[in-house]
Amino acid sequence: MSFPIERVDPAVTRPLRQRLLRPEQTLDELIVPGEGDPRAGWFAAFDGDVVVGTAGVFPEDRPGAPGGGWRLRAMAALRQGEGTGSTLLAACVQHAVAGGGSYMWCSARVPAQGFYARHGFVTVTDVYEPYGLGPHVDMVRDPIT
Repeated sequence: MSFPIERVDPAVTRPLRQRLLRPEQTLDELIVPGEGDPRAGWFAAFDGDVVVGTAGVFPEDRPGAPGGGWRLRAMAALRQGEGTGSTLLAACVQHAVAGGGSYMWCSARVPAQGFYARHGFVTVTDVYEPYGLGPHVDMVRDPIT
């Protein structure tokens, strides 16, 4: 079951991001660089008036990569396996393409690597642990479409 997706203010996404991704941080600490960029797209999936999934995308080149990059951040779904993540990712891809993006990248938690791979992302780094958040890898979808 997929839920309706809406473009939202990033603040709408923070409570679910806190709950699922970074419970040790305050809502203000969840503000990410680039979040306020007017070109950014922040999306939420709703079950009624409850946010059940989030994702954000904004222009940011991957270090050492060519221009045209869009970074995917803060993907989270309350219930997995229901299509929410796929629908959120599709909204982010559409937003980045409309914004002129040529590739998309993310820092993916290792358990989510399979999800991103099923959606055309390729792992481009070894496993690393940023800021004590657990094992991650960088993944790239190029071309973005």
